[in-house]
Amino acid sequence: MSELKIQYAYKDDKLYNVNDPEIKTGDKCYWVDCGKKYEVYPAKGEKQRAHFRCMPGVVIDANRAFHKDCQYYLQETKCIELEYAIIEASEVLLEHEAANRIKQEIPNYSMIPDVLFLDDQGNIMCILEVWYTHKKSPEDIEKIKQYKIITFELKYETDYQKHTSFEGLYDAAESRIERGYKHLREQSEEIKKISREITKKDKRELELRELEHKFYALVKEQILNYEKRI
Repeated sequence: MSELKIQYAYKDDKLYNVNDPEIKTGDKCYWVDCGKKYEVYPAKGEKQRAHFRCMPGVVIDANRAFHKDCQYYLQETKCIELEYAIIEASEVLLEHEAANRIKQEIPNYSMIPDVLFLDDQGNIMCILEVWYTHKKSPEDIEKIKQYKIITFELKYETDYQKHTSFEGLYDAAESRIERGYKHLREQSEEIKKISREITKKDKRELELRELEHKFYALVKEQILNYEKRI
């Protein structure tokens, strides 16, 4: 990003979008990353979209700032629209708060997710990972699959409000499909087993019919022999 334009910052310990009416030119605000505070101020000119700027001498990683804007927007809207579904959350947690919530259910959880969606009962819905400068490594993806929490990676380019593509790193739908395939395989094996039993039964019935024919033939032969002797 050529120029640092931050969309979200704190004022009086509350997070604001720079477009919120509570944010006025000249307000003292700060941007937070990894527990460190950076002083910023709102710029609301007519020529450019409103944004927070760094104070002179303050250095903020522009890539990290955009990444945080994507996270904060998801937290603000509590909604993500994918190609096949719209996911709406009742509560959204970011990074360390999200990790601590997941550890309540998975004590050995060792990742820091970008965004965690919770439903109205406080249950985990899904994790959203922001892909801006780099995507998740194969090692991270393997860990994500082991934790079995629905996880999507959203690719962003220039607009923090809209991802350009997404990838399911772990999708419960895939698990359901796998379970479906497993169920079908089990059903198929059961059908084969029944078929084998039917085949055995049919074979036994055929053998019985053949024995019956032989028995009647033998009886008929015995009768004929008896009649000849008479």
